[in-house]
Parts: sequence; C-alpha cells; structure tokens
Amino acid sequence: MNATTVSYVAKPKNHRCAWWSVRIPADYDIFRLDDKQSLRPLGFLRNGDDVELEEGEAILDSEARHHRKQRGYVVRIGIVEDGKLNWYSPGAETKSKIKEWSSPDQWATLKNGSGDVAACLRLLLAKRMGFKDY
Repeated sequence: MNATTVSYVAKPKNHRCAWWSVRIPADYDIFRLDDKQSLRPLGFLRNGDDVELEEGEAILDSEARHHRKQRGYVVRIGIVEDGKLNWYSPGAETKSKIKEWSSPDQWATLKNGSGDVAACLRLLLAKRMGFKDY
C-alpha cells in the first residue's frame, strides 16, 4: 500500500528577510497551546530542505514582511489534507468560528495561547478535533 505524500521545499519568499519553518508530525502533541510548550524539539528546517509530508502533517512558516519596506511577520500554517498542502493564515475570525464550533471542553483546550503562532496551532488542533469550517 502506497501512502500519498506531498513534497515541500523549505524556502523563504525573499532570501534577505528573517525566516523560519518547522515540520509538525501528525502525531505531535499540540494539546497545550500556551508558552510552556515549544516547537524547538522538532527542529527548524533549513533553507532548501526537501521533505515529504504525509496526511495530517503540517508546516509552520514565518517570514518577515520585508527587510526595509514593511514591518512585522507573516505566520502561516500548511496542513496536508486530502493529499494537498493547504496554507492558512488564521486570525480573529477563525478563532471566533472555532469557538462557535467547539464544545466547552474543547474550547477550554483551544482558547489558550495568543499571537499568530498560537492561532496557527489552534487551527491545526481544531482540524484534528474535526473542525472543517475553514
């Protein structure tokens, strides 16, 4: 039986900007979205790393908007779903949809954490719990 994989080459859009990327395995425990859990044990991908992603795996990617013209970072998450790598940049609207969808027990887990990285992890965790409204 052949498992379908999706190829991903780690690289920033602009090589002059600060950038990092992390591969999140499908079985990685992200049920705690607070600052006490770090993604560092997973290790960062290097520029040009070519990885094969399986269903349920994700890539968390962050890049500075521009080294001179714009400030801040773009943080997004790519999730392998139905044999494709789908990219999301979740925000307050996504959090609101997840809150409406989830049970009180699920929301107790999903509400923790703040910021763009936590928003991406919240979406990944919600999708693992069955959230499909995004």
